[in-house]
Amino acid sequence: MMMALVLILAVPGDLNPPVVRHEPPALRAKDGGVYLWFEVRDDSKLFGQALFVRTGPGDPWRRQELIPVATGWFEAKLRRPGAFQYFFEVFDEEGNGPSRVGTPQAPFRAPVLIGELDGRRPWDPPPPPKIVEPLPEQAPPTVVSALRDLWSIPEVRRNSVYTAAGLVSVGLSYGAWRMLRSPGGQGQVTLVPVAP
Repeated sequence: MMMALVLILAVPGDLNPPVVRHEPPALRAKDGGVYLWFEVRDDSKLFGQALFVRTGPGDPWRRQELIPVATGWFEAKLRRPGAFQYFFEVFDEEGNGPSRVGTPQAPFRAPVLIGELDGRRPWDPPPPPKIVEPLPEQAPPTVVSALRDLWSIPEVRRNSVYTAAGLVSVGLSYGAWRMLRSPGGQGQVTLVPVAP
């Protein structure tokens, strides 16, 4: 019983290797440089973080400088012309690791396209959300208000006047034609008696 208690207390606190996250860049900067960022999380202190780079298969791996830029973030800016391959590894002080992104057998390949990099970095806090002002509540439109709004549009008003004038003109023309077609060219009038 005492031996089991001693074994339980002797187990170290951190048995997990560091967790590494890396997003390969899609573009080089306009000056041809490549920015690489690595996020590392672990319960223990880190050591042995290293970036290894080579020009192509068969070439030796060379260690490159990494700069800690924020809590848990490392940056490397490489000014190497042409294509190259890379991988990253790190240990923690408990001896857990190496944790890698990419490997010597399956490294990442640096981009060759040059483009415009925005000024944001992955460790920057997200921008504040845009506040959208709600529209003021309005009563649903009535038929009268809808017609008034429609009549306030100059094109609608002008076209309505032209349409009304055209209908009156057509009505007068039809009336005159009916009078001329009647026998004797005279119009007929029907009188309707109205009671007093």
